[in-house]
Amino acid sequence: MLNQLTIAYHQNFSAEYFLFVVGTAFLTSLFIYMTRNIHLKRTARGHAGSAVQSCHDNPTPRIGGVAVMLSLILGIFWSYDSAYQTIAILLVSALPIFAAGLSEDLSWHVSPRGRLVAAAMSAALMVALSGIWLHRADVPIIDQLLTFAPFAIVFSIFAATGMSHALNLIDGVNGLASGTAIITAIAFALIGTAVGDNLIVVLALTIAFATFGFFVLNFPFGKIFLGDAGAYTLGYLLGWTAILLVVRNPDVSAWAVLLMLFWPLADTLHAIGRRWTQKQSAVEADSYHMHHVIMRALETHVLKQENRSVSNPLSSALILT
Repeated sequence: MLNQLTIAYHQNFSAEYFLFVVGTAFLTSLFIYMTRNIHLKRTARGHAGSAVQSCHDNPTPRIGGVAVMLSLILGIFWSYDSAYQTIAILLVSALPIFAAGLSEDLSWHVSPRGRLVAAAMSAALMVALSGIWLHRADVPIIDQLLTFAPFAIVFSIFAATGMSHALNLIDGVNGLASGTAIITAIAFALIGTAVGDNLIVVLALTIAFATFGFFVLNFPFGKIFLGDAGAYTLGYLLGWTAILLVVRNPDVSAWAVLLMLFWPLADTLHAIGRRWTQKQSAVEADSYHMHHVIMRALETHVLKQENRSVSNPLSSALILT
């Protein structure tokens, strides 16, 4: 399978493309980090216990999503082909959720519900511009309902919106959200390669390349964070990559695609269940996500002290492996 992916890569990309996409994300991330003293008052929040879900000690710029999005846009522009128009439409549709996330990252407060609405707007825009929505979920009852277009459209919007928020929820320790995005995108590229879907290969690998350029500065030392713009947008793009895989390839199991998204979805469902049983708001932040639990366990039972510089990236490494 890896050999097939390598062949598919060489059929669709050049070495220069890889270097361009990764390099754009890395250099933009590096620029944000090097100029942090200029913008930290606006781009750094949630450190040193200033937020209930905080997992880091030092003020850190949280606009890494700008680097990832810029790299994605320029990368797709570099490789643009009329056959890949759907990818361009997808990036355009992501602008509402990217803008809402970036506004939050720049301390222009956007409520969780506001970001939820923005993600739904993005998904609705994608449906309107592309005419694409889910027709099957490989669950007999749901598949019958999906034959009714209005239900199928709402279901697709819900799925993409949910994935957007799911990746954001696991963006709490260095490299977890971005590492998950890279691994998931590569998995989608492998499936796309197996079924001969070059659009999926191009989309998924471009997501992986752009995210990797940021990841280098995010893990393990957390020099820059993905932020809401990055996490929401990557989750949104991965959600639609999953939808496109299922819609375009009848032989691909929807359950196999869902399995590729297991960790963010599982953590989200766990968070919803936890908050519901404790009668908390579903959108209220807390410090009981799995990465929080693992990090505290490491500090209590392994490190024997609170040491976020070690426990934070180690938590990510344990989850990602």
